[in-house]
Amino acid sequence: MKKYGIPPADMLINEVAKLFDDSIRRRSAGYPEYVHFGGRKGFGARQILYRLLECKGQGMTQSALVKLTHLTAPTVSVALQKMEQQGLIRRESNPDDMRETMVFITEKGEEFHSFIRSSITQTQDEMFRDISADEIEQLRKILLKIKENMTGGNENR
Repeated sequence: MKKYGIPPADMLINEVAKLFDDSIRRRSAGYPEYVHFGGRKGFGARQILYRLLECKGQGMTQSALVKLTHLTAPTVSVALQKMEQQGLIRRESNPDDMRETMVFITEKGEEFHSFIRSSITQTQDEMFRDISADEIEQLRKILLKIKENMTGGNENR
């Protein structure tokens, strides 16, 4: 078998992200609602629930979710529609600005997020096996710098 060189960092980032996502999807396949998301939509749902849980009780606008998740507006819209049908989120008019709709995580959404978090924890345990806490922290700092470079230091980009 022919040996290939180590791919460049950008390819490794992409490959690790895909492996991470695939692992979570496999571990989460047994959850009843998860099957409805499939593909990248499952990734979008995880991102959305994570962000909604951060501001539990306050809700978040759909446009804020687009900015924070770095997903496209149509992707967020479709994911929210499916998530609402499954009872993971609820939407309400913003009392301060009737043009906006606020999105809130439901109790069922919190349960789903908790299930996904356990899948993520299992994947992280596997991924970081034999890697020291210092190395993980160094990687986190590098990834934060990359993210900052990609967003121009503006998280809302």
